[in-house]
Amino acid sequence: MAWRVIEADAALRDLDEILTHVSGTLASPRAAARLLDDYARVVETLESLPESYPAVKDGTLRAMGYRFAKVGSYLVFFRAQRKESTVFIDRVLYGRRNWMDFL
Repeated sequence: MAWRVIEADAALRDLDEILTHVSGTLASPRAAARLLDDYARVVETLESLPESYPAVKDGTLRAMGYRFAKVGSYLVFFRAQRKESTVFIDRVLYGRRNWMDFL
């Protein structure tokens, strides 16, 4: 089954900030390019197998349908809506951050 992937504005901003930080502040354009490639692979997988990624452990967020995928030190948070065959990528956050405050 083909799934449509929709990236929220917040997720796109997160990704832009991450890439800017890694490439500029950390002076590692190659690492930023790898992160972007890894993110693109996650999006590609979401188009066919979104439910292959684990659900979040928090019960409230799990009840809302949240799952996550790892991209380096970052987590891509998304919800898969089976009825519409649509995946909503809501945020891309640093894995050690208190990400529950941002979902």
